[in-house]
Amino acid sequence: MNTTELSRLLHDATDGLEPPENFAGHVLAGSRRRRLRRRLTVAASAVAVIAVATTGTVVVLSHDTAPGVDIANELLTRPTKGVLAGDRKFLNEVLDVWQSDLTYMDEARFRLYDDLRGEPHIFWAGDTPAGRAAVVVQQTYVHEDHWVHAQYAGMRTVRGLVATDPADGKLKLVATRSPFDNAPDVATTFLFGAHDRTTLILDEGKPLYYAISSTVISPNSTRYRVQWRRIQAHDGAALMSTDDFVHMTEPFRTYQGDHPPEVVDVMRPNGVADAMGGLGHRQLNPDFRLPIPNFFPWQDKWTIGTPVAGVDTEELERTARTHSGWQITVWSHDRVILLRENMIVDNKSKSPPQGAVLTVRTDEIVQNRLGTSESTDVGVVDHDAVLPIRYHIPDGGGWVVARAGKSLAYRTTPDGQWQDAGTGAALLPDNAVQVRVGDKVVTL
Repeated sequence: MNTTELSRLLHDATDGLEPPENFAGHVLAGSRRRRLRRRLTVAASAVAVIAVATTGTVVVLSHDTAPGVDIANELLTRPTKGVLAGDRKFLNEVLDVWQSDLTYMDEARFRLYDDLRGEPHIFWAGDTPAGRAAVVVQQTYVHEDHWVHAQYAGMRTVRGLVATDPADGKLKLVATRSPFDNAPDVATTFLFGAHDRTTLILDEGKPLYYAISSTVISPNSTRYRVQWRRIQAHDGAALMSTDDFVHMTEPFRTYQGDHPPEVVDVMRPNGVADAMGGLGHRQLNPDFRLPIPNFFPWQDKWTIGTPVAGVDTEELERTARTHSGWQITVWSHDRVILLRENMIVDNKSKSPPQGAVLTVRTDEIVQNRLGTSESTDVGVVDHDAVLPIRYHIPDGGGWVVARAGKSLAYRTTPDGQWQDAGTGAALLPDNAVQVRVGDKVVTL
């Protein structure tokens, strides 16, 4: 989970969530990585995604935050700080907004807030350049399902910012931090106000930093050198306006701890967090929840072929291990093809998606640079079909076919000799015309 991005996230947030309609996008730096993490939490029908990558380093398909102990629990016990900590009328209004708005937040679609525990606690309340605001924390119990892997389930703490919506002047829950952003060096940061120009960083007892510049180490690198600036918190939070540092990098990056890293890899940020506003990601329907997809019960992980020389397979293997369903990894010449079933639901969808689509996507990795093309629907994944998975790799790459538990064979002419192709999944030559699945024959 696979953010408000799980981005994170959730899967991704993490791999507990599946890739969205536009998949990964460029992830070299800045807003492109932020967009990737956001899109990893959104998705439009149940699909089998095929990713084709050319020679190069296989990149992370999602970034997930560390599972384990929820370090934010101590935020629940600290007395409320800020100049408005004694304004009972305002605090009550904040709690009312929290209770009414939490299910409007984007990640509520994943049932993250369906089992809230205890009472909400206002950690900070005060005046900001964008008006009065307050940070609320509350525990929630996250249950394991298709969207949330077991390692991310359990008691978590959600943190959110209640502030004025500049569009209508009303007090709203304008942003939340994912319950999975629990790494000890991830600073709780919110952007809000007009054009998200106001920044609030919670003081959790560690030194706070923000990036004033980020320079890519080489033209096609995913690593960048960061120049940090210390910011002092006062009475529970650090506040600033982007007008005060117009030369800052985009997105706004923060870190808490004694030693912010000089070099950061966008694929393994190690505590460096990208802040973003949340008003643009609220659900239209607060009652909408992603359906639990009716996927094949397959848990098989097939790998066909030999990895291309010089390609780092670590992240590719990790996504296969953490993916909750079946996956086929095919190494073909200078490409790797990934096939799996994923659920994709539009960010503003009011009703569950219908149907299953086989979607093809090509990710080019050239000199460690990830580029993407648009998805193309190539057919329906029919769970009742004799051969439910069959995909023709472009440019003569052959056929990927699969049926769990069935022996496979093929022939290149309707009356030719059958050639054994193993069991479960196979890569067939481009000129294959028929596949024998068990004792049944399917024409390609």
